[in-house]
Amino acid sequence: MDANAVLFGNQASILQHVAVARAQVTEEMKRRVLARCEDGTTLGELENDPSFTGTMLARAAAFALLLDERLSCPTLASAPLSRTSRMVPA
Repeated sequence: MDANAVLFGNQASILQHVAVARAQVTEEMKRRVLARCEDGTTLGELENDPSFTGTMLARAAAFALLLDERLSCPTLASAPLSRTSRMVPA
């Protein structure tokens, strides 16, 4: 898969998660994600955090922070998003 297709697919996934859960993602959730990602963490580790009420909310909070450019995913353009995708501070 070429890099443009990977990036486009990832961006579509990010927008879908954020759009679906927009009203449920709180600033407190975003703060928790930022704290967990301070030294880098994977989406899977965020999804396993019991402080989130579901994997979709954990992803939506992380993806909202990606859109706000407060988090970064080093492989965003090179690999499909998965539980092993690493999130780091921007």
